Amino acid sequence: MTVLGHSIEVSWFLLHLNKYLADEELREIAIEGLLGALELGYDNEHGGIIYMLDILNMPLMDATVTAENKLWWPMSEALYATVLAFERTNDPVRILKK
Repeated sequence: MTVLGHSIEVSWFLLHLNKYLADEELREIAIEGLLGALELGYDNEHGGIIYMLDILNMPLMDATVTAENKLWWPMSEALYATVLAFERTNDPVRILKK
């Protein structure tokens, strides 16, 4: 099971840590993790970030999740993480193309 909001959240944690460590490899891990989670979890048909995916990348239903398999907080995490990633890289093509 993949909880995409947590994957995105870890990415921005790593970006903040990178601010203090100035480690290029750590920054790349954070950016690639963010972009991978956005690619995997973005709902191309209806928009938004799907909450959870199972091992077959199918939405996993949970009693706390809406009928559309989306909650507000993964989308908030995605907004914050993409702004932070852009701030750290100044690369709009790479970050914002997703």
